[in-house]
Amino acid sequence: MPLTIAQYRDRIALMLDDTSLTRYTANQLDMAVRQALTEFDAHLPVKRTYIIDSTGTRAITLPADFAALNVRSVELDTTTDPIPLKFRADYTDEGWEITTIDQVIPLGNTITITYSAQNTIDGLDSAAGTTIPLAHTETIAIGATGFAARSRAVSRAESINLQPSVQKQLSDMANSYIMSFYQRLAQNRESIPAANWDMPEGTF
Repeated sequence: MPLTIAQYRDRIALMLDDTSLTRYTANQLDMAVRQALTEFDAHLPVKRTYIIDSTGTRAITLPADFAALNVRSVELDTTTDPIPLKFRADYTDEGWEITTIDQVIPLGNTITITYSAQNTIDGLDSAAGTTIPLAHTETIAIGATGFAARSRAVSRAESINLQPSVQKQLSDMANSYIMSFYQRLAQNRESIPAANWDMPEGTF
């Protein structure tokens, strides 16, 4: 089963040899998990779909809770195969807006938007459910372990209490975990569309 944040904390604490959490706090481990998730999302985001009715105009304003990293595709639903639409996706302070390029979709038609979203871990930031595939559970744990160790190694407050040899050992361990983390990500990088602001207008 996918891990909850409590289970991730246990696994990370074990890798840090701090199962009693005397050197790290739960909040510090959670921050490290968030760092690992941010990097993981850049390689393997969640693929979701959103269905909306056409407004009868080229512009489709999506609701404020439409939380996407980018928009992959926009399709017109039909009784047979969906029809891919050329589009532009723009994100502003007010949210996402989709603009069809070649045509206006008549009012009442249904449009399916496929997009990339952030992964979640059950219990982290009130998330209900974990989207990390089981095959990548260890990847997240390795990354979070490295980020937690690095944070402690470079902390000015911690450096006062750490002997130089211990600080170097901690830094070396952090770098080893982080290197392993990025190697795992590189092996599993997903090809996803570039953000619309990286593309010339009309290129999708």
